[in-house]
Amino acid sequence: MKIFNSLAVFALFCFTSVAVADDPLFPPSPPPPKDQVYIKGIEYAGSGCPAGSVAAVLAVDGSNVAIAFDAYVASVGPDISITESRKNCLINVNLVYPQGWSYTVYTTDYRGYVDLDAKVTALQKSSYFFTGDNKQMDAWSSWTGPFTDDYKFTDTIEKSAIVWSSCKAKTTLNINTQIRVDNKMNKKGSGMITTDVITHKVTHILGFQWKKC
Repeated sequence: MKIFNSLAVFALFCFTSVAVADDPLFPPSPPPPKDQVYIKGIEYAGSGCPAGSVAAVLAVDGSNVAIAFDAYVASVGPDISITESRKNCLINVNLVYPQGWSYTVYTTDYRGYVDLDAKVTALQKSSYFFTGDNKQMDAWSSWTGPFTDDYKFTDTIEKSAIVWSSCKAKTTLNINTQIRVDNKMNKKGSGMITTDVITHKVTHILGFQWKKC
């Protein structure tokens, strides 16, 4: 399992904060003081994230965290091993924040690239859960070929599925991600879901909502 300190890659990429405080699902709640919220480090492991291929940066105001993957590729085709058709990455984010606060993942922005022959399908899925809590939040998207394009979209977690971090103890945010490609409906077809052609990264931006305990 790779342990990663986000401070070393702070300058690698930038992102836009996700504004969620005015959403009607949540009452307005400012985040904790920005100088008291930071990523102490992350750990990650999986077939889609070899050592040195994942970076995470927290927004200055604590409203979101961006996670970028440098080597997250799933592909399928007549001459491609079946093991390449599905990749995964489990990420553990150690977020430091003051006592008396709780947070949840409310929105997720996804960016990447898909290239599929006719009847070839692709899926990306992410599950979010806190250590010690058996509840999890899921978000996913799928495509069916023929399709070739960059993708960029936002998933909003339904209110009924929201899971908050514990107010009694600080817990690690775990993100279980997977991408896969399937050509069972077109055995001669090829496809991939891979890094964005512009930024050369698959990027997830997790929008946080904070509340006082």
